[in-house]
Amino acid sequence: MKKFVTVLFILVSIHGNAQIENSLLWKIEGNGLKNPSHLFGTIHAMCPNELNIAEKVKKALDASQQLVLEVDMDDPDIMTKLQQASVNPSMKNINTEISEADLALANNFFLKNYGTDLSQLGILKPMGLISMVFMKALNCEQPGSYEAEFMKYAQKHKWEVFGLEEVELQLTLLDEIPIKQQLSFLVNYIKDREALNKSIEDLISAYTIEDISKLNVLIGGYPEYTAIKGVIFDKRNESWIPTIEKFASEKTTFFAVGAGHLAGDKGVINLLRARGYIVTPILEN
Repeated sequence: MKKFVTVLFILVSIHGNAQIENSLLWKIEGNGLKNPSHLFGTIHAMCPNELNIAEKVKKALDASQQLVLEVDMDDPDIMTKLQQASVNPSMKNINTEISEADLALANNFFLKNYGTDLSQLGILKPMGLISMVFMKALNCEQPGSYEAEFMKYAQKHKWEVFGLEEVELQLTLLDEIPIKQQLSFLVNYIKDREALNKSIEDLISAYTIEDISKLNVLIGGYPEYTAIKGVIFDKRNESWIPTIEKFASEKTTFFAVGAGHLAGDKGVINLLRARGYIVTPILEN
């Protein structure tokens, strides 16, 4: 079960409308802050050979005193919380909610790639199953993440690690999408694996060159995100701002969140600017 719930982190947040400079790293200063903090946009799962901690990011880390992620990955109970939030209510198996033809298609995929089918995996919420399909679109067996790399840095420097929200919230927000719609997403991704593989490849390529504008266009092809953008992006961004302000006022902080939370009229960058902060891109590598 631990392996299966871990892949939920592939549910990447990359969406926004407003045009901003093409940078994943931003400096937060002004509005009474004694020292600047930094904000970095991540993809939550990538192949290790594609993870690149640029020099500008290393400099920002070296200047920081604590790490703040979307959720506190240093929480000793995080896996238990993930497991509890990733299963259907009363452990209901969703294989009764899917047609025979689609069930056969899904069972074939999961047997081939994970060694078991929906008779067991069906207790997971459909969005968790979708993340498992996404994982197989990556060109590696064991994906890594920027969050994991930043955690190593924090542990090495004996930093405190905090989260902007509880991990359960991230997963329950996806429950806003009707289960039938989630299952249609799942089946369509399995049916068109070639298109999914290409979209993931394009997404990572755009991310690697920090092309925020292209990322915004690419993510528009993921209906599970656009279906509840207001809930999964806008409301969360707004709820994060007071917490970001608190941490930045206390210590020089390195914030790392999904890259899609940066841009847009209601993105973290614009929301911080509206509060009076100077938020500028770090362009040099």
